[in-house]
Amino acid sequence: MLYGNARGVPQGSAMRIRRELTSLLDFSEKPRPMTTFSWLHLTDRHHGASKGWKWPSIKDEFFQDLVRLHKICGPWDLILFTGDLTNRADFGKLDEEIEEIREKVAELSNGEKPILLAVPGNHDLEKPDQDNPLIEKLQQWGESDKVRSDFWEKGFYRHVVEESFQNYQDWWEPYFNALGNDYQSGVVRVKDKPKKGLLPGDFSVTIEKGECRLGIIGLNTSFLHMLPDRKPGQVALHTDQFAKVCGGDGPKWARDHHACLLMTHHPPEWLDKESKEEHLLAEIQPQNLFAAHLCGHVHKASYEPLRRLFRACSLFGLKLTENGDDRRHGYAAGRIDLHGTKGKLDFWPRAAKKEEHVMCLQEDDSDNFFLNAKGKYTQPLEFDLSKPCTGKDQIREIPEPGSPYSPDFCVRRTSLVGRALVQLRKGGSKPHEPPVFWGPRGFGKRWLVQDTLHELNRENQYEIVHIDIDAALVKYANSSLSEFFRWVAGRIVQNSEIVGNYFEEYASPIQAITALMKLHLEKITVPFVLVIENADRIVSYSFGEELFKLLRTWINDAGREPDPWVKFLLIMSVETNVSYLSDRLLYDSPFNIAYPIPVEPFTDDEILELADIFGISLTEDDRRSIKEQFGNQPLVTTTALHHANKEGKDWKRIAEESDKLQGYIEHLAHELRAIGREQFRGFMKVQTGLAKRWDRETHEPLERLGLVVNRQEVPELSCELYRSIL
Repeated sequence: MLYGNARGVPQGSAMRIRRELTSLLDFSEKPRPMTTFSWLHLTDRHHGASKGWKWPSIKDEFFQDLVRLHKICGPWDLILFTGDLTNRADFGKLDEEIEEIREKVAELSNGEKPILLAVPGNHDLEKPDQDNPLIEKLQQWGESDKVRSDFWEKGFYRHVVEESFQNYQDWWEPYFNALGNDYQSGVVRVKDKPKKGLLPGDFSVTIEKGECRLGIIGLNTSFLHMLPDRKPGQVALHTDQFAKVCGGDGPKWARDHHACLLMTHHPPEWLDKESKEEHLLAEIQPQNLFAAHLCGHVHKASYEPLRRLFRACSLFGLKLTENGDDRRHGYAAGRIDLHGTKGKLDFWPRAAKKEEHVMCLQEDDSDNFFLNAKGKYTQPLEFDLSKPCTGKDQIREIPEPGSPYSPDFCVRRTSLVGRALVQLRKGGSKPHEPPVFWGPRGFGKRWLVQDTLHELNRENQYEIVHIDIDAALVKYANSSLSEFFRWVAGRIVQNSEIVGNYFEEYASPIQAITALMKLHLEKITVPFVLVIENADRIVSYSFGEELFKLLRTWINDAGREPDPWVKFLLIMSVETNVSYLSDRLLYDSPFNIAYPIPVEPFTDDEILELADIFGISLTEDDRRSIKEQFGNQPLVTTTALHHANKEGKDWKRIAEESDKLQGYIEHLAHELRAIGREQFRGFMKVQTGLAKRWDRETHEPLERLGLVVNRQEVPELSCELYRSIL
């Protein structure tokens, strides 16, 4: 919940206002249409390789990481495999393995198997007899223009290529043929029958979602590995491959789609000069005809945004190269968001890291990536679509202001979350300093708490229990201490019978709930995190101070009786300055030993990140206007961007005409009048510029509402939006 009681507000009035404000934030309009295509990028599995006995443990970690990553960027429509599926063209049991991966993804995605697309790698061919006259001719590839031109123009040279890739073709054909006209998997479908190309493994396919079309082209760059000892600069690619899979006109085919992806096994540095400069760069990928070029082969993941080139990590590549580089296993996820005339490209690179002698997958934070402020995926790359995408069939919706937390749409405030995580992760037998996010209403504290817990519990190594203060006040505002503590105990142990027995057995509710908490800590094997958002809303209630005394006792018990109390952790959020709470509650509260984390308005960079989530580009003038009109306050700024998404970027008009913002102002005015006469008058003085000195009793309640700020002990209006509040 975002709104709560202010000190001095009559309890019944405050509860009514809080319910009205909660209702106010239940936006009913649909967010802007956006269509999303998402995929897993796998490469270099080397099925059948030596040390294959290592694969089951790597697969287990891979599947566990898929669960973690799916929460961030799933579901996935496609699996794109960029070659070296096998080690020596032995496809015997590869189908079982591929299907196991598809079924795991389907398990995470409502039972829908992702579409599989693949290109062959150099390990997916059988090397022909080197005494074959055609092979002897092809040995002159680098020196003879005639050999190269004959290869592309005369089919007899390509017979030996087809024979070398026969095992790959036999494996790939059933998958390829299954993608017939209007093949459907979940919300995506294959439009028309995919086309084969000049060489084995060349293909083109159109994937549709709603009215948006994603074109995917796969091209064989591995055929020259029929020859021995191929090195960087010695494999080939030709425009004829591109043209053949596109019905003769590659650029036209690409522009008939909203966006396209190119798949090859080899990255550009492995192509010979002619293939790279005259074909790939000049004809196949001129002026970024493709949104991204996906490849593998080099085993080490990297990303070049300017070239839109993404090299994925080997799925099974834990070994050292000849120069000693570590070939870590890994994979990646990718996504394209389409809306209007713009697309946005994101990658989530994953790589194995050794922790306590165990290899585990996590975000790849090597120097090969320009990670975004969240540190979890590459900086979003915006690009122009080949043609506008209406996105009528909304697939990936942007949450409304006030929606439940979503890590994928969260403006990650890394420094704040990091400070909270440090406190929660501290070990030892001493009482921890509970992190407390404190800041005015509508400053994003709820999502900060949720984001902290999301990061903390990525490995599911904590038990987390939320105490919903708003729910408690609705039901227990006028209840006894015993009734309130029974409710809290029920939230902790989730067993009403045990709670009832303990509260009958013990003389006081404090003793009963403490015994229950201790019993629960003894039973569990992981740390226990108690989450209390908007904790200061119960300070003025009869049971509020008792709850805070109880929490302080439990924290202190970690020092006196480490086992099991050291497992007890606490995180809270409040609107009131933590020092004020300490003064009011004196010494018997967790606020005296808390680690306060002030929550400020969004920074300019965070505003840009928020705008990026909405798909809105901001100029310097936009940023200045947003700060002036909305003070960069998270809730009202998010609401303004939501409005701008539909009506345009006239920020002053949005402040004056947005029904949601005006409704919010109206309810703030209602609450302002309920706080007290002195605060009401104080705010009017701030509005008119007559307030000259900060007065704690007058201005602190206004600060908690986000209406005023303290600038060098002078109260000032926090933003122009609130100038019309009365």
